[in-house]
Amino acid sequence: MDMHNIPVPLYFKAEKYHRESKLEIDDFSKLPRPFYTICRIHDGTLFMDGKTGTLRLKSGDMFLLPMGETYVAQWRGNPGAVFSSIHFTFAPQNDPLRFRTYPLQQIDCRSTCKENIKDLFSGIIQHCTKNGFEVFDAIAKFYALCHAVFTAADFEMARPIDESVRAAVTYIEQNFNRPITVGMLAKLCNFSESRFYYLFKHNMGMPPMEYKNKIAVRRSMQYLIENPAVTIEEVSAKCGFCNSSYFRKVFFHVTGTTPSACRRLSWD
Repeated sequence: MDMHNIPVPLYFKAEKYHRESKLEIDDFSKLPRPFYTICRIHDGTLFMDGKTGTLRLKSGDMFLLPMGETYVAQWRGNPGAVFSSIHFTFAPQNDPLRFRTYPLQQIDCRSTCKENIKDLFSGIIQHCTKNGFEVFDAIAKFYALCHAVFTAADFEMARPIDESVRAAVTYIEQNFNRPITVGMLAKLCNFSESRFYYLFKHNMGMPPMEYKNKIAVRRSMQYLIENPAVTIEEVSAKCGFCNSSYFRKVFFHVTGTTPSACRRLSWD
């Protein structure tokens, strides 16, 4: 096995949440989810109306919230809903999910794997709060959970990236935080700039620099959520933007909100 092909989590967070009110509404109808989430409801109910599906769930149910999903969720509980979530993304270059599109869906917990899906999930939540060698057990359970969930979940195959622009797409995804020009990408693919620009837009649905900005903004959202103490200016620089003003402009264009507003949102 080539170790470079092993999927490495780029972002990972596992936590239990307690909502304070009997009814709480999360409105992410205009802001795409920046990571995958596997969630289990411990107490209360959930109605979720998403771009790719609608769910009505109760205590004990689990669901998959895919990266890129937009939705409105209504959490109800007495005194408030209680649930646990595992949020994660994989590095683009070895993401095993990149060629599949998953809709919002309930998880069938009747697993055929050696361990029950709910047991795997609970083990991850439990061990992620501890230090020492138990973290290895959490990592093992995380990969087992992903295998059980994603191999059984409904999905559609994503449109394959055309070979004519594959090298450029891979380069952008791995180097989005570095200076990139259309000329550089065209040379990678052995085309003139005009021919490359046409092929890239035709196959990816957007121009090369717009695709680069989209990848950079998605990663910046993860930085903003994962590192609350890091400034907007630092996130901007880390994601390869020339200045924070331009970063804010591009961020708003892609997401419809500002970096500061994104950071303040509850992504649980």
